[in-house]
Amino acid sequence: MRAIHRTDAPGRLLETIPGIGPLTASALAASIGNAGSFRSGRELAAWLGLVPRQHS
Repeated sequence: MRAIHRTDAPGRLLETIPGIGPLTASALAASIGNAGSFRSGRELAAWLGLVPRQHS
């Protein structure tokens, strides 16, 4: 797993975030795919479910 992670540029970039290890970074990079398909970081956060639900 670590050998695959070392060759994955997006995974290595995600691992620089505090609290994100090689396993989580690889999983995020694999599930997100091309991050350029999202218009903004807010849209990516909503896709991941990191924003509160709106009740209005």
